[in-house]
Amino acid sequence: MSEMYKKSLLEHGFPFEHLSAIAEQESWRKEINRPTSYIHKWWARRLGSVFRGLIIGGIEEADTDLFDYFYKKMNYNSTVVFDPFMGSGTTVTEAVKLGARAIGSDINPVAAAIVRTALERCSREEVLYTYHEIEKKCGERIKTYYRAIFNSESVDVLYYFWVKTILCDDCKKEISLYKTTIFSKNAYPSKKPQAQSVCPCCGHINQVSYNDESTECMSCHRNYNPQAGNVDGNEYVCPGCGKRERIVDYTRRTGAPLSEKMYAKMIIDNTGNKHYLGIDQYDLALFADTQKHLSEYTHFIPSDSIHEGINTNQILNYQYRQWREMFNSRQLLAFGILSQAISEIEDFTMRRLFAVLMSGTLEFNNMFCSFKGEGTGAVRPLFYNHILKNELMPLEANVWGCKASSGSFSTLFESRVIRMLDYKEQPFELKLQETGKADKVVVEGCNIETTTTESINEWDENTPLIMCQDSAHTELPDKCVDLIVTDPPFFDNVNYSELADFFYVWLKKLNIGVGDGKSDSTRMAEEVQDNDPCRFSSKLCDVLKESNRVLKDDGKLIFTYHHSKAEGWVSVFNAICGAGFIISEVIPIKAEMAVSVAISAAKVPINYDLVFICRKKDKFTQAIILSDTTTEYDSFLHRFTNSGLKFSTGDQSVLLYGLVLKQLSQSGKTSIEIRDIEKAVESLGLK
Repeated sequence: MSEMYKKSLLEHGFPFEHLSAIAEQESWRKEINRPTSYIHKWWARRLGSVFRGLIIGGIEEADTDLFDYFYKKMNYNSTVVFDPFMGSGTTVTEAVKLGARAIGSDINPVAAAIVRTALERCSREEVLYTYHEIEKKCGERIKTYYRAIFNSESVDVLYYFWVKTILCDDCKKEISLYKTTIFSKNAYPSKKPQAQSVCPCCGHINQVSYNDESTECMSCHRNYNPQAGNVDGNEYVCPGCGKRERIVDYTRRTGAPLSEKMYAKMIIDNTGNKHYLGIDQYDLALFADTQKHLSEYTHFIPSDSIHEGINTNQILNYQYRQWREMFNSRQLLAFGILSQAISEIEDFTMRRLFAVLMSGTLEFNNMFCSFKGEGTGAVRPLFYNHILKNELMPLEANVWGCKASSGSFSTLFESRVIRMLDYKEQPFELKLQETGKADKVVVEGCNIETTTTESINEWDENTPLIMCQDSAHTELPDKCVDLIVTDPPFFDNVNYSELADFFYVWLKKLNIGVGDGKSDSTRMAEEVQDNDPCRFSSKLCDVLKESNRVLKDDGKLIFTYHHSKAEGWVSVFNAICGAGFIISEVIPIKAEMAVSVAISAAKVPINYDLVFICRKKDKFTQAIILSDTTTEYDSFLHRFTNSGLKFSTGDQSVLLYGLVLKQLSQSGKTSIEIRDIEKAVESLGLK
C-alpha cells in the first residue's frame, strides 16, 4: 500500500541561492577549501559545500533552516548515504563529516584508490617519517638530474623549456614550432611587461616587453618580431621555403610523434633569485645520462598501449602509441626511481598514500604540460582543460622539486597531503560576511579520521564502505539506503576511464590494489559514460534501477546534472522514469568554478547544475498539483536576481529544461523523445 511522505527541505524551502553563494567562494580555491577531495586529479569534481547542503536538505524536513545545521557537528548515524558514481568522493566525505553511514561505489579503480586514500586514518608522524625515508632514498638522486652551472656554481633548475620540431621535406630545414618566440611573460603583463623571448636565428634568450613587435638579439644582433612564430593555427610554416602543412598530417606521414629539443631553462641561484638561461653542453650531457639508466627501472615504467577512444584519439592522431611516450627520458627515470622507493614501503596505507601522491605528480610532469608564466602557478598541467591536448611548447618541471617549485612531488606533499591531514583533523566550512568575503568556520568536534572497508560484512556506522564495481550490480541488501546522492557522468563529455588510464598504468605497478597488474586499461563495457545517448540512458537506468532496489520506500534519489542539448535531458529523463522514479522537485545549484577552462570555452557557459530530487514512483502518493512552470521559472530567476548571483542564458536553459522534465514526470510520462521536450519548452515561450 502506498504511503504519504513528509516533504524534505530539498523539496520545499531550500535556500539554493545562499548555498550557491557559499559554493562560489569555495570554487575559487577548491584545493584549499576541500583538500580531501583534491588529493588527486579527477574530472568534474562537484563542490563539497553543495553536497553537504544536499545531504542535510535530504534528511531534514521542509522549511528547516539549513544553516542551523550547516556549521555544526551532526550525528546522522541512523542515515545511510550511497553514491553509485563516487568519483573523487565528495558525497562520501561529506556524509562522513555529517556522521552518516557512507557507501561509495565507482567502476574505475583509480577513483576508488583516491577515495580510500583520502579517507583512511593515518598518523601525521607516520606520514612525515615515510616521506623523509623516501626523500633519503631518492630525493637527492632525482634532483641531481635537475642541476645547472651558473657563475661556476651548481644550482637547481626549476624548469626546462622545450619545443617540438619538424624537418621540412623540401628544404631540409629544422623548424621549431614556436607559436611565438615569447615563451615567458607575467600573468599581469600590463603591470609587469618584462618577458623572455628566444631568438629564432641563434637561440639566445632575450629580455623583451610582452608587446614588442621588433627587437634586436643581444647575441647575433639580428632584428626579429618576438610575436611571430612558425605555427599558423594548426599548420606549420617553414621559414626557409614557405612550405605549409597541417602538423597532424606531418605526423601521420612520418608515423612518429614530433621530435623535441630544449631551448631554455629557468634556474634559481643560491641566493634565491631566478634567471632565464639558454641550453649548454652541461644540460645536454646531463639529459643524455638519464637515457643510460632507464633500463634499471623497466619494471616500474609502463609500456602499455594507448587505446582508441573519444579522448585518446586526440593524441593517437599525433602518433603517440604508448603512455610512456608522453614523458621524456628524464621524467621516466625520475618516476622510475620514485616508484621503486614507494614500492618498498611495507605499510599498505602508507604505500597507497604515496603512490597516489606520485600519481598526482604525473599530471604536472610530462611533455604535455606548458608554462603559465610568472606571477602564477608556473605549470599548466596536462588535464587543465580536461582533455589530452598535444603541446607544441612543453614545459619540463623539476620532478622532486626545490625552493619555488610548482607541481613537484615535494611541493604537492605539502599542498595536498599535509593540507589534507590538517583538514581531516579540523574540518571547516565557509561563511559569507556582509562584505561578500568568506571566513572559515571550524566545525567544532568534527574530524574525518576513519578506516574504510571494501567488504559489506565489515561495514558499520564508523567504517565507510568503498566499493570498486559496476553500480548496476551491488551486494547491498534491499531497502538499506536512506539517501542516494550523486553526480552521474555526462553521455557525450569527457570520458573518465580513457583519461584515468594515464594514471592507472603507473599505479597498477605499486601493489596498492589498483587493477590486477595485467590489464592495461580501466575501460569497461559496463561504465555508464557513453557517446551514444540511447546506450547512455540504458546504462544509467540500470544503475538507477539498482538504486531503487537498495533505497528505502521513503528514501530519496538526489543527483546533480546539466546539459546543453535536448538529447541529454531526454536521456536522463528516460533513465529516471525507466528505473521507477518520479521527479519530486528540481532546484538549481552552483556547479564548477566559473573560470574553469571547460566552462569559459563554451559558447553558452553553464555555471549551475540542476538538482533532481526523485522518489519511488510506486510509493510516492504526494498530492501532486501540477505547478505552473512559467511561475516557477520566474520565481527562481527572481531569487537569483535578488541574491546578486550571475545566472547566464545557459543556466536559464538548464533550469527551464529541468522544470519541464519535472512537469512531464508528474503528469505521468514514462518516456519521452526530443520532440516532446522541445514542444514543451516552446509552448512556454520562455527560451
